[in-house]
Amino acid sequence: MIELNLVTEDGRRESAVSYTPLVTIYADASCFRNGSPDSSAGCGAVIIDRNRMELKLVAKYLGPITNQQAEILACAKA
Repeated sequence: MIELNLVTEDGRRESAVSYTPLVTIYADASCFRNGSPDSSAGCGAVIIDRNRMELKLVAKYLGPITNQQAEILACAKA
């Protein structure tokens, strides 16, 4: 929840708006040479608000794991 406060001329704080923002999360991952000992995986996620403004972007190299493991970690990173 986000709460916005107003500061009056005499310095008092008054609660103006309180809301829970709506966001969309996109997460994905990939693995090069999936299933082999020299595989290489990575994942990423982006969180955007209702106005399509980016709130957070994460990307991570995951090393030698499978594509299924990478997909799960992409959701966890988001």
